[in-house]
Amino acid sequence: MWIILGILALLLFLAVLAYNTVVARKNNVENAFGAVEAELKKRRDLIPNLVEAVKAYRDYERELLERLVALRERAAKAGSPEEELKAEGEIGRLLPRLLARLEAYPDLKASANFLQLQAALTEVEDSIAAARR
Repeated sequence: MWIILGILALLLFLAVLAYNTVVARKNNVENAFGAVEAELKKRRDLIPNLVEAVKAYRDYERELLERLVALRERAAKAGSPEEELKAEGEIGRLLPRLLARLEAYPDLKASANFLQLQAALTEVEDSIAAARR
């Protein structure tokens, strides 16, 4: 009789342990997704400031800037995480092109505001990569 009760207690303990492990892992996934989400929102919030900083130079790069703003709005209004991640992926591919093109404008590179925004954007990109890991 005691052996059966001991086995039942052990099975109950293992079931509780398994449940707690599953809940902990689920919470870790949700926290990681939340961290990525926060960093993506931070990046979306930086984009208008970056666009304002380069407005004087946008005639040549108008199409790229307009596409970047449209993607930002699409990501902000996404109906599902998949849509948002797709838009964010496109933003991630466009930002390096934008920053590379802006290297051609020495006046803009010398702007303290632009340099601060560029550093903040680089920091956010690093944070996104870290959060995704």
